[in-house]
Amino acid sequence: MKKEVIGHTNCPVCPHQDAEIKEDKNGHAFIFCPDCAAQTFTRNEYRDGHLRRRMRPVTVTVTEPKDPPPPPAAVPVTAPKQENAPAPATAQAPAEKKPIKNPPAAPEKKAGGWLQPLLAVGGGRG
Repeated sequence: MKKEVIGHTNCPVCPHQDAEIKEDKNGHAFIFCPDCAAQTFTRNEYRDGHLRRRMRPVTVTVTEPKDPPPPPAAVPVTAPKQENAPAPATAQAPAEKKPIKNPPAAPEKKAGGWLQPLLAVGGGRG
């Protein structure tokens, strides 16, 4: 989630003049400089107050359009004609499966599987 910029100030690390001031998850202001990527955090209300007094707040101007857009025109919806519709396709029977002439031989199954040698090493503890 991108934090909203609440103001600007000079960067304390580089000569950039428009470092962004944003709020962290606790509501404290912090400085982020997009030029050098430095972040300077305020950890208490005292420092937060000093930074907020020093910042240049972001101003937003809202302009409304002079003429509102016209409402969308109503478009009549008609159902397609069914007179010359193609006939539904008939379902075809699936092709018969041909048997395999020489099926591959099943691998030999070992008695006990991979765990049997490990159990034999233990020697029947009980």
